[in-house]
Amino acid sequence: MTTTDSPEVEPGQVWENDDPRMAGHRVRVERITRWSALLGGDVAVCTVVAVARNVSRDRIGRTTRIKVRRMRPGARGYRLVQEG
Repeated sequence: MTTTDSPEVEPGQVWENDDPRMAGHRVRVERITRWSALLGGDVAVCTVVAVARNVSRDRIGRTTRIKVRRMRPGARGYRLVQEG
């Protein structure tokens, strides 16, 4: 990441959604896909490991993609909860 207060996104880490509406939604980073800045920057390919209370549990184990630039603490980002 480019900011000093945000940890580097790496495979094996678990991140939780910082959006209050999605409290409890966690993903584990499987790999980072390098994209150009024109396509929105790098993407973390993740597996859902826990879901928010308003989301069906059948989403656990599914793959999702999250832009790495969203993986930073903040109202609509993600925060690191477990190192890989």
